Amino acid sequence: MTFTPEANRYYTYRIEVTNRQQVQIRKLDSVQNTQGEPSGNFQRDKLEEINSLLKAIGEGEFTSAKQSRQLGECLFNTLFDSVLRQDFFNTYQKVARQDKQLLRVELDINESLLPDLAALPWEFMKLPDSANLGTIWLGTDPNIAFSRRRAQWHSAPPIQLLPKEKLRIALAIAAPDDLGPVAYEKVTELLEKLIQKESERIELLPIINNATSEAIDKLMEKQGVVA
Repeated sequence: MTFTPEANRYYTYRIEVTNRQQVQIRKLDSVQNTQGEPSGNFQRDKLEEINSLLKAIGEGEFTSAKQSRQLGECLFNTLFDSVLRQDFFNTYQKVARQDKQLLRVELDINESLLPDLAALPWEFMKLPDSANLGTIWLGTDPNIAFSRRRAQWHSAPPIQLLPKEKLRIALAIAAPDDLGPVAYEKVTELLEKLIQKESERIELLPIINNATSEAIDKLMEKQGVVA
């Protein structure tokens, strides 16, 4: 989707989780005026399935696109009961489809009170196929900017490099068994152009194609690597 110049502004769909009972939504228009604050039930019964899927990932048993969809839909259903699911879809339709604007989805989980929930990979959330509302992956949909948010967010400390040490960047390419190859050439091209300008400060490491957890772990052992 191509946004017009005036579409540089965005609408906000903020998801706030402060306990294990309720999910609170705050909707803001492009000038930050409130457009509604619906709420729904936090679906705690989905957490066992999520943890089971994440365990399979850690044991190297998570390889199919079907499992990815299952995890994404389970994560989505945890935060969105049937009422909030429809509210999110209606908002998406109005903002992205009708108004041609970007929808910024902000997830605000109180990590000091709910560290186990904050640690879950919510970026994988996907609108369930069973809803018959189309395919929307919140972390990759071009009409959505998905981000984590905390009211008192502290920036991570900057990377400290030794004098004359280069920042090493690695590109790891996923290769699911039942999906086609990832088109990563454009990303590589942009990185190479960057490094041509900053060759004294940045180094591009060999690309890890068909990345496995073992290959990534081995790569991350190198100091200064950004993957």
